[in-house]
Amino acid sequence: MLGRNVNQIIWEQFKESFYEKFFSGSLRYAKQQEFLKLEQGDMTVEQYDANFDMLSHFAPNVVRNEAARTDKFVSGLRLKG
Repeated sequence: MLGRNVNQIIWEQFKESFYEKFFSGSLRYAKQQEFLKLEQGDMTVEQYDANFDMLSHFAPNVVRNEAARTDKFVSGLRLKG
């Protein structure tokens, strides 16, 4: 079990370093804002999910755990009506 946690920490550190190296601060900020405003709108759930997954990498503080990630995802879904 500990090995899995260590791998997760190492992966998180790698992702953070990768995004810092290859994406400018202003681009990361813009993508974070795009994520914060993301709603399904006229996208399919699959399209929304893909955009959510891609943009969530720019806002790790917003999706810090599964509960927060789920809350953010659900809050952006279009309500049937």
